[in-house]
Amino acid sequence: MAFQQILERIGGMGRYQITHVILLCLPAFFISSHNLMQNFTAAIPKHRCKLNESWEEGNFTGPWLHAHIPLKSNGKFSSCSRYTNPQLNLLNYGLKSNTSDLTTEICADGYMYDDSEFSSTIINQKEIHLEMHAECNIPFYGQIYTWPATAGTPDFRKNDNTSWRHVIIPFTFLCFLQWDLVCNRKRMRQLAQSIYMAGVLVGSIIFGGLSDKFGRRPLHIWSHFQMFVTGICAAFAPNYIAYCAFRFLTGSAVSGIILNSYSLIVEWIPTEARALTSTATGYCYTFGQLLLVALAFFIKDWRMLQLAASLPFVIYFLCAWWLPESSRWLVLGGKYEQAIKDLKKVARINGRMEEGEKLTVETIKYDMQREINVSRSSYSVLDLIRTPVMRRISFCLCCT
Repeated sequence: MAFQQILERIGGMGRYQITHVILLCLPAFFISSHNLMQNFTAAIPKHRCKLNESWEEGNFTGPWLHAHIPLKSNGKFSSCSRYTNPQLNLLNYGLKSNTSDLTTEICADGYMYDDSEFSSTIINQKEIHLEMHAECNIPFYGQIYTWPATAGTPDFRKNDNTSWRHVIIPFTFLCFLQWDLVCNRKRMRQLAQSIYMAGVLVGSIIFGGLSDKFGRRPLHIWSHFQMFVTGICAAFAPNYIAYCAFRFLTGSAVSGIILNSYSLIVEWIPTEARALTSTATGYCYTFGQLLLVALAFFIKDWRMLQLAASLPFVIYFLCAWWLPESSRWLVLGGKYEQAIKDLKKVARINGRMEEGEKLTVETIKYDMQREINVSRSSYSVLDLIRTPVMRRISFCLCCT
């Protein structure tokens, strides 16, 4: 008797299996959000070069733009260049001037962005000034002088009349700098997504092997933990390099969740229900894409959108502790007592307590003897093409 037949005896696709599949499918809603996140967080807004401070009006239709920003062949202002010197003669709209000989330069003073559609993306990351203050009681000797602008500490003069004064010391920190991922830095936008997908690839290699060695459940829990930690860190990344690093780790966590969730699903449900549950998981991923669109419609700031897609994994992390290890993996790993304990728990939830009580170490070993013997065999990559059936399956998987 194989493990699938044991599952049929303790309830098949019972109450436990349904709850089990639902809990493992829920993360798919937000996994798809992370995969497609940069369609919104890295959207390129309308932009142009900043003008000299005395000319800048912060808009895209001001009268001074004709004197500073060259026009493209389609009649729109250039996004990546400006005139080296203001061409005030171009403000006379009735006078046709030849602008092809005028010298231009790159946007040396940065860019001006149109935030009407997206208040902030990784392209036009805004500067954020964080103001803080420290409060303390200090001994006061007679008279306190004005705070020196250069010294950075208050000046005291000693006096016999000692008292205590409450002092507030202000601090201002520049937390985030503009990234300006446009024009000659435009390729860095695609690079960020490539780094994320590299994390997905690395995660599939690492978490796949680790789950076979240490179990599906520990890696499943860790992947959710890594997912919400790195996702939140990416939302507050102070610079482009830190953002890419956290996105790489997020991508690897995505692979860990997908691989271990799928393993826990198929190893706890009967064979005939696998097609249905696989389809349901795919629909969850599809609806997750629609959910991302809804979130992006209401949340215009990329940091808040990244945060909104990462915080639900805190709940998924807590739910993951409730899910038991794959009993099939436990049996093949020689952990029979824990496997029987989990199988009896599932039988009780499915209303098959009597069948669960019949399970012992001896019956499990006898019923799964063939699977246990097969698990002790060693395989290599060559086994994927050793037989005609395996060659056909491997070819189909490679093509998809």
